[in-house]
Amino acid sequence: MRHLSFKEYIESKEQLKEAIAKSPIQAHTYMVTKYCKLAIDIDGKKTEVYLKPKQLISVAWSYRDVHDANPTPITVSFLDIPNMDEVDKYNFVAPSNKVIAWIDNNTSDSSR
Repeated sequence: MRHLSFKEYIESKEQLKEAIAKSPIQAHTYMVTKYCKLAIDIDGKKTEVYLKPKQLISVAWSYRDVHDANPTPITVSFLDIPNMDEVDKYNFVAPSNKVIAWIDNNTSDSSR
């Protein structure tokens, strides 16, 4: 792996900030690592979706501030779950900090 010089690091950081400013909502795919459930909002009603290991979810994150490294989860899509359409986006029922903790505890980055 090639190491960046300090100048290259600063330039790449600026490019990242510009990209976030242009597109403040980014989607990221996660693989579920254990049996769990996720509470979502379907037509104004709280519904729990039961998930199994190796299923994929996609979370849309909002970067409200370029200088804030903590994005806010907005919606979730279920990529390979029966009876759930991949193009539908569902809102989370829980507050942002609980959703982030749920993602940390129950999923892994699918790009690894």
